[in-house]
Amino acid sequence: SVCTFSIAVNRRFANQQGEREADFIPIVAWRGLADNCARYLARGRKVAVTGSLQTRRYEDKEGKKRTAFEVVADDVEFLAYNIEAKKASNNTFSTAKAYIAALSAASDMLIGKDVLIVGAGRVGSEMARLLVAKSANVTITDIDLDKAYAVQKANPRVKVAENVREAIRAHKYILNASPAHIETEDIQEGAIISSPGVPHTFDEEAKKKALIIHDPLAIGVAAMAMESAYYSYLGCRK
Repeated sequence: SVCTFSIAVNRRFANQQGEREADFIPIVAWRGLADNCARYLARGRKVAVTGSLQTRRYEDKEGKKRTAFEVVADDVEFLAYNIEAKKASNNTFSTAKAYIAALSAASDMLIGKDVLIVGAGRVGSEMARLLVAKSANVTITDIDLDKAYAVQKANPRVKVAENVREAIRAHKYILNASPAHIETEDIQEGAIISSPGVPHTFDEEAKKKALIIHDPLAIGVAAMAMESAYYSYLGCRK
């Protein structure tokens, strides 16, 4: 699937009339990222896009050759911006924090417990950092081992499991920050899986074997909104 949209980026300087103009940058997203953008983006939403600039040539209706510039998105991150505090909250940190809090509440705290993170992307990396601060015993696994070892390099207390399925079988407490499917047969009876990963592919049998905590967006967005509101609270206390 594909999703195309534009983001408005304010220019850094005002024009001669004292107004700040905006450039509208076309964005193209593919596959799972396209599905999420189509489902959750709306006019006025704050986002941060990372990707690569590409050009393509085409002929218009009059037969004239044209060149189009667009950004092919690698990632689209939701943001909440507090105008008063002039601070932004990002969905990566908020999602990691919220799903860790959910896992901690469901497992009666994570201090000293063995916790597995599946997926060493942005959210998984942030989860590793936060879990180390909570004194959990953290293991991370990913089909891309370079990513997993990069997380370990940034957080030396984190262990790397090179076999994803064996790691899942060995852990009761799991944070699934990966879009990859977790096989039901690999899940322990009574496991607790806090799973922001999209798409959500757990079947009914998996839900019977384990407590699975998941919401496609609301948990992370709620945490992001609360963090943004907290900036206003801090401002009021000054």
